Amino acid sequence: GVLVRCNRGTSGIDGSLSSAAGAASGDTAPHFLVIGDLSFFYDMNALWNTNPIGNLRVLLLNNEGGGIFHSLKGVPHDTEGRRFISAEHHASAKAWVEDSGWRYLRADDTASLEAGIAALTDVDAPGPVLLEVFTDKDEDAAHVASVLEGAGNVVNVVNVENDAKAGDEMNDRNE
Repeated sequence: GVLVRCNRGTSGIDGSLSSAAGAASGDTAPHFLVIGDLSFFYDMNALWNTNPIGNLRVLLLNNEGGGIFHSLKGVPHDTEGRRFISAEHHASAKAWVEDSGWRYLRADDTASLEAGIAALTDVDAPGPVLLEVFTDKDEDAAHVASVLEGAGNVVNVVNVENDAKAGDEMNDRNE
């Protein structure tokens, strides 16, 4: 079976990488972490971990800022919004990862993504591995919006069904 562990720090950015490093240092099974760029950069000192974490594989999604904010209604997408809300940047994890002794992989297109995923999921590869995938935040926001729109239709159907069931249960109790 697959063991899934989840961690969400304050606002989703605190300690996720540290938690994964700690979990990986506690056993020899492969550990995989999917993390966004802001979460990674806020917690990248976890790469200094001196405990053995050669079984840790990290998929870093880098859209140059808190791209999730571009899919939220009411958040300004102007220069100030990108600067102060989504913390837009042009950083890469490459130097920090390599200086920490990790294997660094980069994906900018489908071919490099497929090769990177194959290398990242090779549990026999020595040492920790990080695959940094660069995406476009505006395309990401459009994709998230379309997924949420589709999910909203499903959620509304489920809510209607649940509301109907709850109404029936209340009627049964009142009779």
